[in-house]
Amino acid sequence: MTDMTDLNAVKTPKKGRRKVFFLIILLLLLLGGGGAYVYFLNPGLIGLDSSTTTEDTSMTSQDGEDVETHANIIPLEEIIINIRDRDFQRLFKLSISLELVNAADNPEVMKSLPILLDSFQSHLRGLRISEIEGSRAIYRIKEELITRANIILHPVRIKNILFAELLIQ
Repeated sequence: MTDMTDLNAVKTPKKGRRKVFFLIILLLLLLGGGGAYVYFLNPGLIGLDSSTTTEDTSMTSQDGEDVETHANIIPLEEIIINIRDRDFQRLFKLSISLELVNAADNPEVMKSLPILLDSFQSHLRGLRISEIEGSRAIYRIKEELITRANIILHPVRIKNILFAELLIQ
């Protein structure tokens, strides 16, 4: 009887060592996979993305202070739209700016600005009130406007659309 107890005592530490060994291997694989993701698929998280560097220019204001502007950001004029949905009519006011991938494309965008604004307004007028309420709706609107801008301005690329003002009344 004593011999069986001694055998069980000997096997238990080996099983414990195996579990610890597999947990360490699993942890290393997870860390390695996460590091590979950041390095290869999302290098902007750790500052390795050199393709999306922005060119900053410095301007002097009337007060003599240095004001930084981004040459790759183009503010658009304010868009005001009435949205009807059944018995409701609401005012949708939107002020946005375009963030270009390359600041040298600024003149090309300025040439196509009326066409771009018309496309934005056409899309926004077709929306219902339920489609513009909530954070998910704003994200969808942003993605749709980026897609439309990239189609119209091709080969110029829009990196992002920045909301300066968004009012639903």
